[in-house]
Amino acid sequence: MHSKVKLAKQVMWIIDSTFKYTHFGLVSNLRGDFFIKQGKDSRDQTLHDLRAHLKSTFHRLPRKWLVLFPEGGFLRKRRLASQSYARKKNLPILEHITLPRIGAMQVILEEMADKKETKNNSEKDSSEKDKKLKFKYVVDLTIAYPGGRPLDIHGIGIGYWPPCQIIMHHRIYPIISYSQSCAYKAHCMDHQFIFLSSNEANNYLVLFPIF
Repeated sequence: MHSKVKLAKQVMWIIDSTFKYTHFGLVSNLRGDFFIKQGKDSRDQTLHDLRAHLKSTFHRLPRKWLVLFPEGGFLRKRRLASQSYARKKNLPILEHITLPRIGAMQVILEEMADKKETKNNSEKDSSEKDKKLKFKYVVDLTIAYPGGRPLDIHGIGIGYWPPCQIIMHHRIYPIISYSQSCAYKAHCMDHQFIFLSSNEANNYLVLFPIF
């Protein structure tokens, strides 16, 4: 992304609040990225702050892309908790990734999703809200690292990681179908659509641990 200066300026990152106190956290803070706090105690307030941040900052800067890490942390720290939750909810037990936390994703879809498939030319809404950018797609990206060893906090901290071959798998979903499924999950506790891509990604990563 460093080679694409214009693209980098149009991206807003949503990252763990731990990184706020790193060297790149200062830069992220200055450029208007959002630091999300983990834990049940701060969940509601964090999602409220995220919603406010999207309304006040995303369009003002302006931004066109939003990057979210739905796993909510490093794999080695989250794996056991993710598997425990999966057993309680009768979900797939994943080894190479964790089940996504969808709270932030749901807020993003509620605030930023373009839920209009078509628009009649005779229907013109001059409100400021409709003039703002709305997302049309969700890009689900999974990165496979050699030996199943992803970038760690030390590599992030010093800004260096030994050159290696990685494999990226992605899928693009129309945001209408994705947002409807996310809303359904929130009200009916249906996990099938939201977690299907996680199970699929885990199965792909099974093929790559020693490539």
